[in-house]
Amino acid sequence: MQAHTPMHQRRIAVTTSPARSVPVVVVSPSESLRIVTSSGQPLLEITYDAKGPSIRLAQEHLKLECPGSLNLSAASISMQSKEDVTIKGKTIRLN
Repeated sequence: MQAHTPMHQRRIAVTTSPARSVPVVVVSPSESLRIVTSSGQPLLEITYDAKGPSIRLAQEHLKLECPGSLNLSAASISMQSKEDVTIKGKTIRLN
């Protein structure tokens, strides 16, 4: 990869080594990091501005799966849906 290649034209192949080194991609506020399939179909895009980072999922369906616990923590959490919201669980506790 040449240093002068604009970020939107860079293609980065990521492989995992036995040492599990993690590649780092540096982006400026005017750039974004987009992950696509090998056929070019967009999966997600990461951008940031003065408020912080944004992650945009490019597909209509997302499956978030964890074999253990999944914890979300923030000063506030806002959720919106254009359709029904379904929550299933053995016990659902509010407050």
